[in-house]
Amino acid sequence: MQSSYGRLHLAADTIVIILAAAALHSVLAWQSDLVGGGNLRDTDAYMRLIRVQELWQTGDWYQTVTSSLGAPDGLSLHWTRPLDILILLPALLLHLCGMAIGTAIYWSGALVSPVLHLLTCLAAAYAAKPIWERHGAWRVAALAILFNGAAITYCMVGRPDHHSLGLLLTVLGAGQTIRAMLAPDDTRKAYGAGALAAMGIWISPESLVGVAPALITFGLLWLAKTSDGKAGAGQHWARLGRRFCLGMAATLLLAIVIEQPPAHWLTPEYDKVSVLHLVIAALAALDFALAAAMPWTDWRRIAAAGLVAVLSAVALALLFPRFYLGPLGDVTDQTVRIFLDDVKEMAPLWPTSAIAADQFFGLIGNTLAALPVIPYCLWRWWRQPAFVAGLFLSLSFLTALAGALLHQRLAVPLSAFGAILGCGLFAILCDLVIIRRPITRAATRLGAAAIVVFGGQFWLVFTKAPAANATTSANVASVACDPRYVADWLNATRPGIVTDDALGAQRTTPIILTESINYSPDLAYRTPYRFVGGPYHRGIDDIADMFNAAIGTDDTQVREIVNRRQADYILICIREVPKAIGESAPGSLYHRLLRGEPPSWLQPIPMSTEAGREFRLFAVLR
Repeated sequence: MQSSYGRLHLAADTIVIILAAAALHSVLAWQSDLVGGGNLRDTDAYMRLIRVQELWQTGDWYQTVTSSLGAPDGLSLHWTRPLDILILLPALLLHLCGMAIGTAIYWSGALVSPVLHLLTCLAAAYAAKPIWERHGAWRVAALAILFNGAAITYCMVGRPDHHSLGLLLTVLGAGQTIRAMLAPDDTRKAYGAGALAAMGIWISPESLVGVAPALITFGLLWLAKTSDGKAGAGQHWARLGRRFCLGMAATLLLAIVIEQPPAHWLTPEYDKVSVLHLVIAALAALDFALAAAMPWTDWRRIAAAGLVAVLSAVALALLFPRFYLGPLGDVTDQTVRIFLDDVKEMAPLWPTSAIAADQFFGLIGNTLAALPVIPYCLWRWWRQPAFVAGLFLSLSFLTALAGALLHQRLAVPLSAFGAILGCGLFAILCDLVIIRRPITRAATRLGAAAIVVFGGQFWLVFTKAPAANATTSANVASVACDPRYVADWLNATRPGIVTDDALGAQRTTPIILTESINYSPDLAYRTPYRFVGGPYHRGIDDIADMFNAAIGTDDTQVREIVNRRQADYILICIREVPKAIGESAPGSLYHRLLRGEPPSWLQPIPMSTEAGREFRLFAVLR
């Protein structure tokens, strides 16, 4: 039982983290001067609140097609409902207290990610405590993830993003997995770890970045016959893996039933929780069950394990041919060429230039403290109970690091494993001065904490660079045009709108075709109009039509796109344009509109002075 002193100390630690998180996010919100007046931080934030508003207005839980983008048919989103509910429930409470529902949804959405960030900090300390109790190093994990650049980027005020919830579940799952590994015969911990892993997949299949290393660790420990003094030549690791996977499969089954209508229960989706992920968990459980039943301890164990793994991979390849690509399994070469190459958070994170180095150290600088801890765990903890946790964290960190170097967005799960593993550097450095004078120990603790909490992010101080992405969008390549004045003008004059049209699948509101995906979600949130495309890979056909219309030089082909999309207006930004469109032929539709030479079937519409500084609007004549 915890002593009263221990409970008091824990309460004090919690209060410090709460105050630090509140101060950090308050300062960042104040510096950006962005939140308020309906402003949010990126395109996904606007789209998330549109989705929550549609759920509130229609009550259609299974409706994943938004009518605000992808007009006229709508856009299917790959997001899931848990974050929607975390936004909607507080909003309903605010609404009951008298706040307008739209305003309530806005403020609930604006504040949800900082709250999740705070909970993640507390969860990181919880996760690290079983293996880093020396010198209270586990407390440093909370500060490391609080000040991590990637975590801050996705958890700021005004950014309701599923990555913030995914980060919390990744940390909770890692903590539970560590505890399950330290007590492999505790069935509740094993099932709980699997359930948390599945909840992470429910939020985003990107969570497999942390799940796969856990399964690999179980397999390696069984294959190496690590017994920890237990009978059965490592069979308890196979049983742990089986329970973990069964817990994961049961939770994934529940998630599919909750998230998908019955008609879609057997429909595989690579970028959203589906039967694909359930089959992966079930096959893994079967593999571990077979491993637990294998009596061999010689070369036959390795051969049998290899055969089972190959057969499982073949089965998955036959059922789901592109399963090895994870969430990108449905992404085509056309999507990569037209869309993904221009999305900042899908770009690699290699520090190949000064700007790239700022990005690298700004996002993942403090996670690098985990690198020297990896050999320490694998060497010093060899044949100690903590070795298995060190192996799991090392594999998870290296996997997430490789993923982040390929795609910036995977820096988010990297921050989780970097904090849990990296706080060990604090303990290691404190060990070096344990017999020194108090002032030496105090100075070492302070310096070690600074290294772990900020680490490589000190690079930004010496280069005088702003915190990479700390206050800017990570979703689209650039957002130079501010559509707020256009939204104000559209809401004031309401061209083409005769009667109000509620959100939902069936809408008749006028459709606007833009040349860029960067500002359409913002306008869709602020105005009642529908738009053709947005920055989402499932809407690649929408993006292709926007692109082809903008670069088109043949009026017949351009009009075919405009008519097929039932566009009533064409809106272009004159300050920002995607690179390929800017480099299009002088006779392209975009350049003609930019020069003020529209075709006869487009009529210029004057807007307010403020809106006209950055945008041009044209009505389609039929």
